[in-house]
Amino acid sequence: MINIFLKRYGLETIDLPDLRQEQKKLETSYKHQLEVLFEVVKAAGKVSVYVLTDKTDESEKTGGNPEKAYMLLRSILQDLELLGMKGYGFKIFAWDQIYNQFREQARPDRLPQYSLSWPRKRIEELIAARVNAFSEGKVRTFSSLMDNGQKADSVIGLFANHSPRNAIRLCEKILAVQADLDNTSAKITSRAFERGIALFADQITTELYSEEICQDLKRAGRGLFTINYLASSVFKTAHENTSRNKVTAWLNCGVVKQVGTVSVPESRRPLNFYYVSDPLMQRAIHEAEPLQEFLKARWLECPECPDCSADNLIDIALVPNDNDPLCAFCSRPLL
Repeated sequence: MINIFLKRYGLETIDLPDLRQEQKKLETSYKHQLEVLFEVVKAAGKVSVYVLTDKTDESEKTGGNPEKAYMLLRSILQDLELLGMKGYGFKIFAWDQIYNQFREQARPDRLPQYSLSWPRKRIEELIAARVNAFSEGKVRTFSSLMDNGQKADSVIGLFANHSPRNAIRLCEKILAVQADLDNTSAKITSRAFERGIALFADQITTELYSEEICQDLKRAGRGLFTINYLASSVFKTAHENTSRNKVTAWLNCGVVKQVGTVSVPESRRPLNFYYVSDPLMQRAIHEAEPLQEFLKARWLECPECPDCSADNLIDIALVPNDNDPLCAFCSRPLL
């Protein structure tokens, strides 16, 4: 009808299908939809919208893979126009292992980042506060529930690996094992405590790193190693790249980190030295060793750096002669 009207007066007709297509594009643009949503929010008496994103590394397709976890967030992290939209705030809880991709592909200079990591002593305080609250003040620490007076809070804090959620889940697993062994007991036995940690270690490491990686690390049988050691003594492959590729996969998923280099007589040049940085994976590797012996032989707190005070699970005997054992977190000598 509009074109007939225009033609009657000798005016150029318009292509309505193209106009409808442009209108459709405008209406389906997610940024346009966000702008419309913000107008609705203001009409409702509010002043802003927060977009919270979490658990991006916990799906079937992203778990244990920093590259895929970053790909899930990439379209948000690299769109500065979206992140700067009026009336919107974005808060993204992301795995620290995606930081390299974020630094290389996004704009870390334009987006503030904050590292969330709970030191072991804070986790001990959390555990104590929870058992105190749930017992209505009758129980002060988890250690007071142990039948042998073991300092359980510190051990749980160690294996929680800076995660309050892991601490709570580990406590739950220990209590479940005790209930299974003897649900009439008023105390937690050493057997239940140790068994709970072992079951939790197998469960969490498989969730985080995949069954294949866990089996390979158990096969390696130690928490400190070089690629030469893996190639010659563990996987015994004809080509050293096979072991190197495995270590690369371990580094990418965050279960292993490099702790400097070591000099050994059989090599002319220093070799990269690698450390299994997840305490639960360390425990899974040495699951046959009694828990107290495992901790006594390896547990070292970084003494040199007050800002670090990190827990290291390092078997000093595995450090080659004439090399200093280094803290896996601040790289200072542990002894």
